[in-house]
Amino acid sequence: MRTEQHPASHHNGGLSVTRRVAQTPLTVAVAHNKGGVGKTTSALVLGRILARRWRVELVDYDETQHLRETVLDLSDGDDAMVTKRLWLRQGEPKFSELVLIDSPPARGANTRRALMEADYVLIPAPPERMAVRAMQLMLDIVEDVRCDPRQGNPFLQVLGVVPTMYDRRWPESRGYLDQMAAICAGRSIRLFPPVLRRQSYGFMSTAGGDYQPVAAAIEQAILGHQVTHA
Repeated sequence: MRTEQHPASHHNGGLSVTRRVAQTPLTVAVAHNKGGVGKTTSALVLGRILARRWRVELVDYDETQHLRETVLDLSDGDDAMVTKRLWLRQGEPKFSELVLIDSPPARGANTRRALMEADYVLIPAPPERMAVRAMQLMLDIVEDVRCDPRQGNPFLQVLGVVPTMYDRRWPESRGYLDQMAAICAGRSIRLFPPVLRRQSYGFMSTAGGDYQPVAAAIEQAILGHQVTHA
């Protein structure tokens, strides 16, 4: 695959360093068939963290367009640019190293479209009864997409499950988190450390560390993707 040179975000001995990057970006779908589990928040916060080093394009496939509305609020205008390295796709894709797709809470065409386009899927799920059940269904959907010989995506991988809206003060939350750990272990799927419940997720500090383990896993995937497609 053809590669292009773009300036890196760091310097070495006062000299600008360039790196060769794959033309095709790594694509991660943030997906769960239940609403209100933190998909939009996860996509946005991870985008803000990873845009410190990489060029990140956000894609909103959810009909509610919560991601689009939030990005427009943050960009203070209608250009959909949060920073120079983080923006929402409007029309044709721009050059990026990572694409984060916010998927709708359903099993419809847009959810499947996101899974078909993705290299990885990240599944946010609060440690709650309905969300844990829906998480298992989402994992089954991913497996169906991977195994579909005609209209599937055999290259799709599960990046992991991230427990969102976790409150350690609630025994019920701790119990469902244990269930999530057992389910993920049984399917050999990574369970990330839980993201704590907060009053404002949309404007939470990206320096707080809640999403850092997920961001680190995506960064490793970006590096591996660039090597594979170089």
